[in-house]
Amino acid sequence: MGEQILYGHNVKLTHVATGRRLHSHPQNYPNGSRQQQVTCYQNADDNDFFFFKPAHGHPEHGKNNQPVRNGDIVRLQHKQTQKNLHSHKSAGSHCGHGRQFEVTCYKANHEGDQNDNWRVEAPKPILHKGDQFKLIHVATNLVLHSHNSKYPFIDQFEVTAYEGRDQNDFFKIQEQQGGHGGHHGGHQGGHGGGGGRGPANAIKFGEHIKLEHVSTGHRLHSHPQKYPGGSRQQQVTCYAGHDDNDLWFFKTPHGQPDHGFDGKPVKNGETVRLQHVKTGHNLHSHNTVAHVAGGQFEVTCYDKHDDNDNWRLELSHNFLQEGDQFRMVHVKTGRVLHSHNSKYRFIDQQEVTCFPNRDNNDFFKVSMRKHNVGGGGGGHHHQGHHHQGGSGMGGAMEQINHMMQAAAMAGSMPVITPQQPGYPPQQ
Repeated sequence: MGEQILYGHNVKLTHVATGRRLHSHPQNYPNGSRQQQVTCYQNADDNDFFFFKPAHGHPEHGKNNQPVRNGDIVRLQHKQTQKNLHSHKSAGSHCGHGRQFEVTCYKANHEGDQNDNWRVEAPKPILHKGDQFKLIHVATNLVLHSHNSKYPFIDQFEVTAYEGRDQNDFFKIQEQQGGHGGHHGGHQGGHGGGGGRGPANAIKFGEHIKLEHVSTGHRLHSHPQKYPGGSRQQQVTCYAGHDDNDLWFFKTPHGQPDHGFDGKPVKNGETVRLQHVKTGHNLHSHNTVAHVAGGQFEVTCYDKHDDNDNWRLELSHNFLQEGDQFRMVHVKTGRVLHSHNSKYRFIDQQEVTCFPNRDNNDFFKVSMRKHNVGGGGGGHHHQGHHHQGGSGMGGAMEQINHMMQAAAMAGSMPVITPQQPGYPPQQ
């Protein structure tokens, strides 16, 4: 017989028919109840963790370390956001399936309601790892359910509460982590690592890095010039060359001290801001349409501060390391940082957008790091190589010659990438 499933222990629920994991994240549905999204996710990350706790109205952790039993009325709390799995009949399926209703994560801890209660239907008196079981929504008698339909707004699979019963209702637990899930603390805006050190080569908050767009090999870049239309905020591009305007660093989410996480490893699922070193502005998006690509939205660097500066990291494992491919999801809109081969009309550099769907143009990786910690470059402009209108090509060529001579003497000739036509940009 397998390991018993215990209240308060972090678990991952696998949808038996598809093998995907029950999942949530801080993004809300764009319509319906507009509560927090629940999906079945084909990959794996810490946003797959939930834990069982007693029914609404009972002490939050009154059954910790006791086994979950067939027939128990439970709540299932999402570890990272601390919200409870929830359903109602106020919103139907987002994919248009009849007799199916929205499933959300709603309210935190004791702030929920009776719509957070689910009844466990297990094959044995005590739920064990690997057992196939159903979760019945107590208030409506609907069953937790998933299928092969993807949401129209995210590349993940719909989870519903279903009036009928079929083979798509079964879940099982294949992973359980000991310990008290309820003491994890909220992930929204906090450092989700809970103090974990991570591998020695993990990327750290406050460390200056360059991000490379995986599909094109161009670097995420900004400079003091503004867009000539749209929001008229600071331009963000992907740049084929190399300079210090490619440098960024991760810092805390909006509303927290800028350098409160400096030196800590950057984790999967983390909500972060990405600050441009040279101008001190934060990577930002909003509902202003993109300058080139249709159906996509503008990305800027913004000198004011608001929650449109927050991004969530999607990695394939726990800690971000140099060379890892990852996505940055804009928390407020659920769109993803994106680039492609289209260039802006006003500068010979590649467009960067926020994309409402998902494809292979969403992936970035850390291609270079400087082992400083503290984000000390923020807010100052670099000397010598200045973007405003060209800064003396003679001096720049002399500097390159010196670099080449020094590298040759050291026995390792660097690759010098020429400036793109039309760069530096003109006001």
